[in-house]
Amino acid sequence: MQVTLRSADAESIKRRQMHFSLVIVNCTGAEDRYPAEARISGQRIDEFRYPTDGDTVQITGRIPLGIFARYAQPCALLQGGGYFTGTIKSSRVPIDRR
Repeated sequence: MQVTLRSADAESIKRRQMHFSLVIVNCTGAEDRYPAEARISGQRIDEFRYPTDGDTVQITGRIPLGIFARYAQPCALLQGGGYFTGTIKSSRVPIDRR
């Protein structure tokens, strides 16, 4: 799965060393969460060694196909934070299954 993020936001995550996960949730009904390890250009986000060139970066994560069978309407979000920022969570984005 891929999620597009502004490079400036990715640089802020890197500079502040904020730990993030790509999280899959069901958009409807009870929230059943599946965290996926997030990577940018093959580098784990929590290693803070990824490039932030250009306007956007692609965050990728591997999700087992069984997860999509569990969720009627799957959505993705980024969730994480740091010691000083507390928890930060993006809004949910519906996943295009194409």
